[in-house]
Amino acid sequence: MTFTPRKALYSLLVIGIIGILYYLLIQQSVITLTISILSIITGIIIQPRRYKPGKRRSSRNSSVSVSDMVQQDEVIPSPKAPVYESNFSIERRDMSTHRLNCDLTYKVEEEDGDYSTVLIRVKTDVDGVKDDVDKIVMYVDGIISDLRKDGRGEYVTKKKLQPGNHSVYVNISKGLSDTVRTFDVNIRDVSNLELKLNTQLEGDEIRIDIWTKLEDSYIDVYSIRAFVNGTPVNLQRVNQGILRGYHKLSREGRLKVEAFCNYKGRTFSTMSFVEVNASDVIMNASVDNDKIILKLTNSNGFRIDLADMKMFIDDLIINPIKIDQGIYQTSTLSPGRHSIRVKGEFLGKTVDVAKEVEISGQIRSSEFNPNLLLNRRLGNVKLNELISEGGFGYVFRGTDDGEEVAVKILIPDKISSTDRFIDYINSLYKEASYLIQLSANSLGTVRIKKFHLDVNYKMLDNLRGDNLVDLINDPPYLVMELMRGGSLNNYMLSLSSKERKDLAKILIFYVGNALKSLHDIGIVHSDIKPSNILLSSSPSSDSLVTKIINGQIKVKLGDLGSAVKKGESALTYSLYSSFDQMVSVAMTSMKNPNVTKLGVFPEDDVYAFGSTLYFLVNQKVLNNVNIHGNSVDIDKWVAKNYDRFRHANSSNFFTVYNDVMNEALELCEHREVTTDRSQLDELILMMVNCDKRKRPSIDEILRRTSSL
Repeated sequence: MTFTPRKALYSLLVIGIIGILYYLLIQQSVITLTISILSIITGIIIQPRRYKPGKRRSSRNSSVSVSDMVQQDEVIPSPKAPVYESNFSIERRDMSTHRLNCDLTYKVEEEDGDYSTVLIRVKTDVDGVKDDVDKIVMYVDGIISDLRKDGRGEYVTKKKLQPGNHSVYVNISKGLSDTVRTFDVNIRDVSNLELKLNTQLEGDEIRIDIWTKLEDSYIDVYSIRAFVNGTPVNLQRVNQGILRGYHKLSREGRLKVEAFCNYKGRTFSTMSFVEVNASDVIMNASVDNDKIILKLTNSNGFRIDLADMKMFIDDLIINPIKIDQGIYQTSTLSPGRHSIRVKGEFLGKTVDVAKEVEISGQIRSSEFNPNLLLNRRLGNVKLNELISEGGFGYVFRGTDDGEEVAVKILIPDKISSTDRFIDYINSLYKEASYLIQLSANSLGTVRIKKFHLDVNYKMLDNLRGDNLVDLINDPPYLVMELMRGGSLNNYMLSLSSKERKDLAKILIFYVGNALKSLHDIGIVHSDIKPSNILLSSSPSSDSLVTKIINGQIKVKLGDLGSAVKKGESALTYSLYSSFDQMVSVAMTSMKNPNVTKLGVFPEDDVYAFGSTLYFLVNQKVLNNVNIHGNSVDIDKWVAKNYDRFRHANSSNFFTVYNDVMNEALELCEHREVTTDRSQLDELILMMVNCDKRKRPSIDEILRRTSSL
């Protein structure tokens, strides 16, 4: 008779039970009781018969449960602790009509020069559905490996493997079916890492590309260093396994480029040499109507700049306009053949190149550049430097009989039609007339010195043909006092919180008085913003607020180019404007003369002034609108309303108008307003009230300054 583990279990249980009965009925011996209990416990916990690797189970009456083979987080034994077979009476399923399958994957978790840690995962399924198996055995390079259960139908093991190919053998069984899988694990040899570099001359720089590959795959290596003649190069990642850096060239000659890296305990290096020849400078010249575009390149076609560059046209030195690296543009030239010559230094070597070009003369509006006017004389006024661009003109720093002045010139490059040009002239004329009226009564606005306007039919005819020659030769211009300190924009962000609040109180007085002078003669500025609040000079080390209080710096309101009479339509708007003014600008698109358009009033100046003070104090734009988490683009909203009013007619005008005004009110009510509830903040919030009827007048604002 064959002795099996099942029979041994039953024997021990019977012995234990008989022992307990003997103790209870015949002899109450402690030794008898102890032996009986130990026999029962041993019979319960005894292990199944050992399974020897390599031999298949032949008994069809025994069955295996995966819960017996692999418990959660239990390691499947190695040959030193072989897999055992369960003795529980669970019938094997007939798997002949089912498909038992397993998939094997691996991941290299850590590489070094000698060994790599590899995670091998086995996934088992029955008919495509994840399921546990009764038995699973894995051999790596012929050696059995421990497995750990990692979820339903998943088993994992970690191995330390040397570089090269390794074979994996897996045998799984469930019920009466089993499956065998084999696959290879390839461990890369880090000693085969490729470190390569490529160099390319680009103007006065050398571009260095470095890439790292391992067995035809780009990999990232984070210890790469590059040097040009011993000088480190700053490298930036441009793609996986690819780095790029630039080195500024200072001289011609032979350059040594080196790259080094450490990877998995090994050091790799590469080197290249580059020849730089400064004499290979090429000048290309092209004609763009009445201007010459010059491009300087090296022999590889990359644009370069020359040190101490001088340009000569017909032996006369000129100051070209730099458009981009290596690209320059001349000022207007007369028709005919001209010789162009450029001198300078490149990489420490003298460069002298020349070319002849033929041009024809015409200046189109799309080709105009304000720098064409530099060093020009308009009467006694010489234009020396471009300062800024305003709503209707460029502002230059100039000299008038030795006195520094600001010169505002009509913008000829933005003229889309003759009618539009006349609108610009009217605007410039109004600004001059308003400044003349204010010069005698207001100290808070910029003083006017000269005004020139000479428009003739020839100029208008040329403008209709998109020829700006006459306009550039004799443009309308306005000469004003020069505010050397620039605008408030230059200083707001550098002030402390206390200085910003103190400055806001001072501006209420100075700008408020300037606005009062305008409002008293029925004029609305309609473009109050930080860039139009000007300072007579720049503060040095002393506080800006202190210098204004001491009278060393004057604060004035400038740019009356957008000013209109009270009740007239606004010409422009900004992010500081009231929403009513934005609607007024949009309504200018209406062509129906029977519809009264929304105008601007002093209350709109009060709003813009309050919005400017709010930005100064809080460093935030007041009209940043957020509705239900969505930011509103004010410019797009105005453009949409411009189009709506353009298509409106007498029958639907009031519907469109009411819809737009309701939207304006909604936008105003959804501003993200912050306040510290100080007297200054309360005054600012009154000035930017959505209801213009509740905003204080300039007189009331000035009265409140004494209590701030």
